[in-house]
Amino acid sequence: MKELSIAHSSIVGCYCPVTIGTKVTAPESFTRALHDAVGKHPWETSLNGQALLSLSGANEFVSGGVGVRVNDESRYVARTHRGRVELFLRREYAAPVQSVSAVIYTVEAYLRDPEIGADESERIQRTIRTCDTTHVLVAVLAATTAAQPPMSPYRFLANMAGGNTDNPAMWGEARLLEMARNVVEYDNTWCVVAD
Repeated sequence: MKELSIAHSSIVGCYCPVTIGTKVTAPESFTRALHDAVGKHPWETSLNGQALLSLSGANEFVSGGVGVRVNDESRYVARTHRGRVELFLRREYAAPVQSVSAVIYTVEAYLRDPEIGADESERIQRTIRTCDTTHVLVAVLAATTAAQPPMSPYRFLANMAGGNTDNPAMWGEARLLEMARNVVEYDNTWCVVAD
C-alpha cells in the first residue's frame, strides 16, 4: 500500500506566519491529526475523490478565522488581501474554535479539477515526482461561535454586478433582500482576523 503523502494546494495560506482567516498554530500536531483522518477515511466511498473530513481533537492546533467586531482601532491591522488593502481584527481576538475540518482531494481528483491552472498542475506534478503525493489539502475550516458567513459585502455586490455564474436577476427581490440583510447582519457582528 502506498504511503500517505499530503501536498498543500496553492490557495492554502493557513500555515503562513502572516495569515488572514483560519490559521494552523501548531503545524506538527495538526499534520498528525490530518494524516490520521485522511488515513482512516474510506476513500472508495468519496464522491469524485473529494472529502470534507472532521478533525476531532485538532481544535487546539488552529486559530479561528473570525472574531467579534469592536469599535476600537487598536484591535485592527491593515493587510492586503486579494489585491485590496483591508482592515482585519488582530489574531488575539479570534473567537474560540469549536470544531475543525479539512477539505482533502486525492491527487488524481485535484488534477482533474477544472479550476486548477497549468502552473498549479505542474507544481503538484513536481510534488508527485519528488514526494509521491497521494492527497492534496485544499482548505482548513475552523468553526467558531460565529454563524456561517453568507459572504462579504464586497463579494455580495461583486456577484450582483455579474461576478458569479448565477444570474442575480433570476433570484427575485425577496431572495435578494434576505441575502442582503444576512450579509449586513453578519458583517456588523463578525470580522475576519489576521496576524
